[in-house]
Amino acid sequence: MKKAGKIIAAIFASLCIVVSLIVAGVALGGNFVQENPDIIQEGMEEAGDTMSESEKEGMEAAQELIGDADFEKMMRQGLVGAILSVVVLVTVLINVSSMPMVTPAIASVAALGGAIYCGIGIAIFMVPALIGSVLVLVANMKESKATDES
Repeated sequence: MKKAGKIIAAIFASLCIVVSLIVAGVALGGNFVQENPDIIQEGMEEAGDTMSESEKEGMEAAQELIGDADFEKMMRQGLVGAILSVVVLVTVLINVSSMPMVTPAIASVAALGGAIYCGIGIAIFMVPALIGSVLVLVANMKESKATDES
């Protein structure tokens, strides 16, 4: 159970790092476009003759979506998700025999925090990382209890 938990937590924490960095990158690009709306207007003017009406409507809808989005919050969620994923990955893979419960407990709290704070795209990967971290914690608790009884 401990080995399976480590594998699950490590895989999903690694995926979460990638997704979180992608979210942060998209937010950075969206924030740039939001601060410079003339970029979209210039692109629409240049491609105006070659675009159909449905494409123009799609561009206008995208422009409205970009204008309404909160990219700063998205950036914070992406960066916090990446940091918490690194914490989960490192703490679940570290095997400190003198503190068998501390590191998986830290991983579990970090994964829970990421699942609660970060957006749904990041939480999708944080929840399985949380499950893996909890599996490691439970296995360590069982091992500790078995050694205490001996």
